[in-house]
Amino acid sequence: MKEIKLDLKRIFEKEKQPFFRAEYEIRPEELGLPADLGELTEPIKVDVYVVRNPKGEGYKVIYNIKGNVDLTCSRCLEVFSKDLSGEHSVVARSGLEEREHLTESDLNTVSLEGGILNLTELVREQIILDLPYKPLCHPDCGGIEHHSEGKEPASGGEKTSPFAQLGKLLEKKKQS
Repeated sequence: MKEIKLDLKRIFEKEKQPFFRAEYEIRPEELGLPADLGELTEPIKVDVYVVRNPKGEGYKVIYNIKGNVDLTCSRCLEVFSKDLSGEHSVVARSGLEEREHLTESDLNTVSLEGGILNLTELVREQIILDLPYKPLCHPDCGGIEHHSEGKEPASGGEKTSPFAQLGKLLEKKKQS
């Protein structure tokens, strides 16, 4: 699995660059998403912009993901495509693994290993976070029964309310 790793220490300290911007394509097999989460059929495009954090500690990484993932609807079991496009930002810095307690600001922070940012892993984690726990092809999906029968109930008869029996009991009570 080929990974895209950015040596931020070299870019900003040795080459004295004020910022770093690049575009990458990550193939589905390079991301290694678990099969039960969905299937990537095309490469994911990533536009990344990195600048030194103004406070002097670490780097601000802004990255834009473009691509789609094929998911299976949890109600009707049809395969549909979900757009993954979106802009994300994190702070990348060294020394996080040495800390015992995390602060709230650490939740949006990525750890650098020797000044190197693993962009492939960052994108992989973001895609996993963006995927819904229970994917739906559309919010009002009726499920397998409605999808396969053309909105008709499985019994083949007239569609009845689950409260129909209650209505009959109320009618009997009124008559007596």
